[in-house]
Amino acid sequence: MFAVTLETLPDRYDLFYDLETKETLTRLMEALDREGSHDIRELASMMMWGCPASEFKSRFQRSRNTLSQRFYRRVRRVAAATGITW
Repeated sequence: MFAVTLETLPDRYDLFYDLETKETLTRLMEALDREGSHDIRELASMMMWGCPASEFKSRFQRSRNTLSQRFYRRVRRVAAATGITW
């Protein structure tokens, strides 16, 4: 009965997706480190932890718009250089 129950439960955890996401994130963070983009790496970490916007502004002394532009430009460039696509 237990085996039948397990087979009928929907698969809510996608192991492959999780591993691929972690691998991509690790490669991206390492590439940012190699490039010397420590501020962008820190910004990414703060985003993943769900820090409020006020914390970004106080930490980096820049507007949210400026930080967003710098982040996306740098991440796109580093991702393209390391072969990361999404």
